[in-house]
Amino acid sequence: MLNNIFAIVILFSLLTTSAMASPEGKSVFIVGYGSLMLSLTRTVTAPDVADQTLIPVRINGYERSWNLWLEQYDMRMLAAEEKSGRFVNGLAYRVNPHDLWRFDAREGHRHYRRIRLPLSAVELYNPQDSRWFFEHSDEVEVYMYVALKHDISDGGNYLGNGYDHMNKKITRSYLDVVLAGCMEVDDRNQLNGRFIGDCHISMGLRKHHIDDDRQKPRYPRAPANLLDSARKRVRELEDYLDQDWTTYMNRMNTVCESS
Repeated sequence: MLNNIFAIVILFSLLTTSAMASPEGKSVFIVGYGSLMLSLTRTVTAPDVADQTLIPVRINGYERSWNLWLEQYDMRMLAAEEKSGRFVNGLAYRVNPHDLWRFDAREGHRHYRRIRLPLSAVELYNPQDSRWFFEHSDEVEVYMYVALKHDISDGGNYLGNGYDHMNKKITRSYLDVVLAGCMEVDDRNQLNGRFIGDCHISMGLRKHHIDDDRQKPRYPRAPANLLDSARKRVRELEDYLDQDWTTYMNRMNTVCESS
């Protein structure tokens, strides 16, 4: 069973990587404005690169909107939409170009699409980051995930302007991860509440209903669920070592004795 899983994962990796052109020689950044801001949930998808560059940013011309619906988990999701005069603050984190497909797979082909941002839309909180971006502007590519506008009435996941379908709620387990990401970015960059304040301004929670699911989190990357997944994986590996590995070694010993 494990062999089949590994084979599928490797095949998918090869197919997806070959289908996407990687910007070789570039410093590639993704701007996370939701769960990708929090290191715990971001690194589930791909580990941070060595000498990771984590830069708090504001993306001008976009706004946060709770405009995606995940039927599988019965929850609203956050997505960015173009909006003149508004902004989304988030974390620009550097990625290995060969890991872009992992984040594309995470965000899902039915929910988000990855766009390249013009550097003119990127505003930085720290002066030293601004200098670095200016000096390396020819070597930097910045991406962000925005809502894929396939309307829910046509079988998609898009809820319009975010205030439609008000019976569909935001889950507390997902919101907790987003807000924890805001706090982590602010604290690690010593922004003294500036980043948290911008999160509060731009979060777009007004009028939305929040479903408190902390006791049984529906968001799959909620910390409690990640811990449960890790425990399950440990049990699977232990079962493999106790059963399949023993069977394999016995078979090998039989072959060796017969030869």
